[in-house]
This record gives sequence, structure tokens and C-alpha cells, in this order.
Amino acid sequence: DYGVSDITLVIQPDPAAPPAGAGAPVHVALPLAKPGAPETAGTALQDFSANPMAGLPVLLHLEARDAAGQVGMSERVAMVLPEREFNHPVARQLVAMRKRLAGPAPSARGRASAGEELGELAVQPDAFGGDVIVSLALSVAQARLRLDDTATAVPSVRDLLWETALRVEQGDVPFAERQLEQAWQALTEALQRNATAAEIDRLVDALQQALNRFLAAAAAELARRGQQAEPFGAEAQMLRSDDLTDMIEAARTLARSGS
Repeated sequence: DYGVSDITLVIQPDPAAPPAGAGAPVHVALPLAKPGAPETAGTALQDFSANPMAGLPVLLHLEARDAAGQVGMSERVAMVLPEREFNHPVARQLVAMRKRLAGPAPSARGRASAGEELGELAVQPDAFGGDVIVSLALSVAQARLRLDDTATAVPSVRDLLWETALRVEQGDVPFAERQLEQAWQALTEALQRNATAAEIDRLVDALQQALNRFLAAAAAELARRGQQAEPFGAEAQMLRSDDLTDMIEAARTLARSGS
């Protein structure tokens, strides 16, 4: 009735391999190329590495809703949700701790153990390059586990441990990368709903600024590691900042022409 109005991806723990505290089902709205069309197809890139179910067996299915409110469900697909790999030992320790705190109600002993572990890490700044932000994050996480008895305490600590692990692993790159993804998503959604030329121009500018911040953060991280960007192979070509800027300007021109 009147075509597909929205499509949702649903991810839930696999009951055939129940992990402890895998978390509640996740519902993700997917973009539609032509809302209201009787049929739709496409691809969407999603990052679930921060989800507590990452690395665990899950079931996925799609739900499509039409304008009349009727819902159709695809077959379920079983898979292991991809998990991000960390190389820095402190980052790996924080991610392992985060997994132990998974579940609706970690035990008091588990919280106390995690708090002690965070305290031990906080007094070893050389282990994470003396990063003041990491030190503050460890202290805040430890205090929340010890003093905050509300229902939001442990989930907030899990989020903080993830962000801290990313910073230990890659410096400012993950934050800049999220800003770039958000700018790209905002522009994509505006193009799909035929936004005004002024709004598209503003979002293209925001995308360019986010790209510049990401490239600067990536270059700073490479310099910190004493590395430089190199092609994957002898005949591979490198896209440089100017090339990416030209591509964004070409996209702006196409959007103005209605393409």
C-alpha cells in the first residue's frame, strides 16, 4: 500500500549461543533511495564496533514498513558481529574491561575489580604516553564505578572506556572520523529529501571542514608514530587533500544541477 516508507535493520543476540549480557536488540534506520517506491535496493555502511555485541554471535533481519503501517520481515541471518582489533596494550585492557562490565547489572565485585584496575592504570601514565585526557577519563570512570549507584553509571563507564581505548590507540583520529561520518550522513540525507541549494551548499562546506580536520588528525597521528602515508602497492595511486577537495566541489556542482 503506497510503497515502502522505511527500512530498519534489527540486530539481536543469537539465542543459540547466548553470551552473558550481550545487550538489547539494536534497531537501525537505513536510507531509502526513493521513499514511497514499491521496490527498493541499495547498500549502507554501518559501524557497530562500539556495540557491546561486537565479537559475539548475532541474528540480523530487515523490516520494511509501508505507508499503511504494514511490516514485512526478511529471513534472519546468523553471523558474528565484526569486532575492532586493538594493538596498544592499554587499549586492549580497556576493551576487555568493558566487555566484563557488559550486561544489565554487573556484580558489585565486578565493578570493584574494574575500579581497582582503572586505579592501577591511572598511576602509570607512561603506559599511555602521559596523555592528560586519558588520565582524566580513567579517573572519572573509576569514580563512577565506586560512587554512582544509578542505572546509567555502568553504561556510561562502558562508553567512556570505549572512547578512551580509541584515543589510546589512534589519538584524535576516531573523533575526527566520527565528525566526518556525521557530515557525510547529513549531506546524504539532505540530497535524498531534495533539500534547498542553500542547505546543500552549507552541508558541503561542513563536509569539507570535517574532511580537513580528519586529514590533519591522521597526519598528526602518523607523525606521532614516526610513520608516513604510503600506497598499498608499488603501482597504487594516492589521493591527496587537493584531490579530495576537487571531488567534493564536483559533487557540489552536480547537486546544484539536480543530479
